[in-house]
Amino acid sequence: MKTQLKLIVLLAAMPFIFLACSKHDGLATTMVNTYTTSIATKYGSLTSGNFVSTGGIKGKGTAIMAVHVTTDSTFCTVWLTSSTWSLTVKEACSRDMSDRTGSWHIVGGTGLYSVAHGGGRLLMKFPPDVPSGVVVIENYTGIVFL
Repeated sequence: MKTQLKLIVLLAAMPFIFLACSKHDGLATTMVNTYTTSIATKYGSLTSGNFVSTGGIKGKGTAIMAVHVTTDSTFCTVWLTSSTWSLTVKEACSRDMSDRTGSWHIVGGTGLYSVAHGGGRLLMKFPPDVPSGVVVIENYTGIVFL
Protein backbone atom coordinates (compact mmCIF):
# COMPACT_ATOMS: atom_id res chain seq x y z
CA MET A 1 0.00 0.00 0.00
CA LYS A 2 2.85 2.42 0.86
CA THR A 3 4.54 1.65 -2.46
CA GLN A 4 1.34 2.39 -4.38
CA LEU A 5 0.84 5.67 -2.49
CA LYS A 6 4.44 6.74 -3.23
CA LEU A 7 3.94 5.91 -6.91
CA ILE A 8 0.71 7.95 -7.07
CA VAL A 9 2.36 10.94 -5.39
CA LEU A 10 5.35 10.70 -7.74
CA LEU A 11 3.14 10.51 -10.84
CA ALA A 12 1.03 13.43 -9.66
CA ALA A 13 4.16 15.54 -9.08
CA MET A 14 5.80 14.80 -12.47
CA PRO A 15 4.15 17.66 -14.44
CA PHE A 16 5.29 20.17 -11.83
CA ILE A 17 8.83 18.79 -11.84
CA PHE A 18 9.02 19.10 -15.64
CA LEU A 19 7.62 22.64 -15.57
CA ALA A 20 10.18 23.72 -12.99
CA CYS A 21 13.05 22.16 -14.95
CA SER A 22 12.00 23.57 -18.33
CA LYS A 23 11.30 27.17 -17.30
CA HIS A 24 12.94 29.68 -19.65
CA ASP A 25 12.67 33.40 -19.20
CA GLY A 26 11.82 35.38 -22.30
CA LEU A 27 14.07 38.21 -23.43
CA ALA A 28 12.65 41.58 -24.41
CA THR A 29 13.39 42.42 -28.03
CA THR A 30 13.03 45.58 -30.08
CA MET A 31 13.54 45.59 -33.84
CA VAL A 32 13.20 48.31 -36.46
CA ASN A 33 12.73 47.25 -40.10
CA THR A 34 13.12 50.07 -42.62
CA TYR A 35 11.95 49.22 -46.14
CA THR A 36 13.09 51.42 -49.02
CA THR A 37 11.98 49.54 -52.15
CA SER A 38 8.73 47.85 -53.12
CA ILE A 39 7.80 45.83 -56.21
CA ALA A 40 4.20 44.90 -57.03
CA THR A 41 3.63 41.20 -57.70
CA LYS A 42 0.65 39.14 -58.79
CA TYR A 43 -0.18 38.31 -55.15
CA GLY A 44 0.87 41.45 -53.28
CA SER A 45 4.25 43.13 -53.08
CA LEU A 46 7.87 42.36 -52.35
CA THR A 47 9.56 44.99 -50.20
CA SER A 48 13.20 45.22 -49.16
CA GLY A 49 15.40 47.25 -46.86
CA ASN A 50 17.33 46.75 -43.63
CA PHE A 51 16.80 46.05 -39.93
CA VAL A 52 18.42 46.77 -36.57
CA SER A 53 17.58 44.66 -33.52
CA THR A 54 18.43 44.93 -29.83
CA GLY A 55 17.63 42.89 -26.74
CA GLY A 56 17.03 39.15 -27.08
CA ILE A 57 17.77 39.26 -30.81
CA LYS A 58 20.85 41.34 -31.56
CA GLY A 59 22.08 42.36 -34.97
CA LYS A 60 21.56 44.23 -38.20
CA GLY A 61 21.27 43.28 -41.83
CA THR A 62 18.85 43.01 -44.73
CA ALA A 63 15.09 42.62 -44.54
CA ILE A 64 12.83 41.29 -47.28
CA MET A 65 9.05 41.24 -46.85
CA ALA A 66 6.45 39.48 -49.01
CA VAL A 67 3.03 41.08 -48.52
CA HIS A 68 -0.15 39.07 -49.18
CA VAL A 69 -3.48 40.89 -48.97
CA THR A 70 -6.73 38.96 -48.48
CA THR A 71 -10.31 40.23 -48.28
CA ASP A 72 -10.08 40.98 -44.56
CA SER A 73 -6.41 40.85 -43.51
CA THR A 74 -2.85 41.45 -44.60
CA PHE A 75 -0.27 38.73 -43.98
CA CYS A 76 3.47 39.16 -44.45
CA THR A 77 6.46 36.88 -44.40
CA VAL A 78 9.68 38.63 -43.45
CA TRP A 79 13.20 37.26 -43.95
CA LEU A 80 15.84 38.95 -41.78
CA THR A 81 19.46 38.14 -42.64
CA SER A 82 22.57 39.23 -40.77
CA SER A 83 26.14 38.17 -41.49
CA THR A 84 25.88 35.18 -39.09
CA TRP A 85 22.17 34.30 -38.68
CA SER A 86 18.73 34.61 -40.24
CA LEU A 87 15.13 34.66 -39.02
CA THR A 88 11.80 34.06 -40.73
CA VAL A 89 8.94 36.03 -39.23
CA LYS A 90 5.19 35.97 -39.94
CA GLU A 91 3.10 39.12 -39.51
CA ALA A 92 -0.67 39.58 -39.37
CA CYS A 93 -2.45 42.94 -39.73
CA SER A 94 -5.99 44.15 -40.34
CA ARG A 95 -6.91 44.68 -44.01
CA ASP A 96 -7.41 48.43 -43.82
CA MET A 97 -4.45 48.94 -41.45
CA SER A 98 -6.33 51.92 -39.99
CA ASP A 99 -4.62 51.50 -36.62
CA ARG A 100 -1.29 50.59 -38.26
CA THR A 101 -0.72 47.74 -35.82
CA GLY A 102 -0.38 44.01 -36.06
CA SER A 103 1.40 41.05 -34.56
CA TRP A 104 4.59 39.16 -35.42
CA HIS A 105 6.02 35.77 -34.49
CA ILE A 106 9.20 33.88 -35.34
CA VAL A 107 8.66 30.76 -37.44
CA GLY A 108 12.27 29.77 -38.15
CA GLY A 109 15.90 30.71 -37.78
CA THR A 110 19.51 29.74 -38.44
CA GLY A 111 22.82 30.17 -36.66
CA LEU A 112 22.64 31.61 -33.16
CA TYR A 113 18.84 31.87 -33.44
CA SER A 114 18.09 28.43 -34.89
CA VAL A 115 15.82 27.57 -31.94
CA ALA A 116 14.45 31.07 -31.33
CA HIS A 117 10.72 31.50 -30.92
CA GLY A 118 8.49 34.28 -29.69
CA GLY A 119 6.74 37.35 -30.98
CA GLY A 120 4.87 40.48 -30.06
CA ARG A 121 3.35 43.69 -31.32
CA LEU A 122 4.02 45.42 -34.63
CA LEU A 123 3.62 49.15 -35.27
CA MET A 124 3.93 50.52 -38.82
CA LYS A 125 4.68 54.02 -40.13
CA PHE A 126 3.98 55.05 -43.73
CA PRO A 127 4.57 58.26 -45.71
CA PRO A 128 4.31 61.09 -44.83
CA ASP A 129 5.38 59.92 -41.34
CA VAL A 130 8.69 58.45 -42.56
CA PRO A 131 11.81 59.99 -44.16
CA SER A 132 11.85 60.61 -47.89
CA GLY A 133 12.61 57.44 -49.86
CA VAL A 134 11.23 55.10 -47.18
CA VAL A 135 8.19 52.92 -48.05
CA VAL A 136 7.41 51.73 -44.51
CA ILE A 137 9.08 51.46 -41.11
CA GLU A 138 8.02 48.57 -38.89
CA ASN A 139 8.74 48.52 -35.17
CA TYR A 140 8.65 45.13 -33.44
CA THR A 141 8.41 44.86 -29.68
CA GLY A 142 8.02 41.57 -27.89
CA ILE A 143 9.55 38.60 -26.14
CA VAL A 144 11.81 35.92 -27.59
CA PHE A 145 12.96 32.61 -26.17
CA LEU A 146 16.33 31.14 -27.10
